[in-house]
Amino acid sequence: MVGRLWDISAQGACLAIPGARQVRLPAGGQLHLHDPHTHERHLLEVTLRWSTALPHTTFIGVLFVGGPRPAQTFLASYMKNSWTDKVPRTSLDF
Repeated sequence: MVGRLWDISAQGACLAIPGARQVRLPAGGQLHLHDPHTHERHLLEVTLRWSTALPHTTFIGVLFVGGPRPAQTFLASYMKNSWTDKVPRTSLDF
């Protein structure tokens, strides 16, 4: 399947695949990453963990299980900590 990277973290990613697809879960697979600007390519081993099929797009959640981590690829800039990571967590009473 060919799709686009929708979201990513150090542990996994969400992919957007055109069309409504049936996806067998859980399943192993390979994620081929390609940077269209630098033509850098990486192959990551993944496990498909969840999917949601909509009429025009299927979202697939994957867990990284092998290969380089995203922080070791052209996606490193997405792995930087955000200022929100430094905000103390509090519980709110309603």
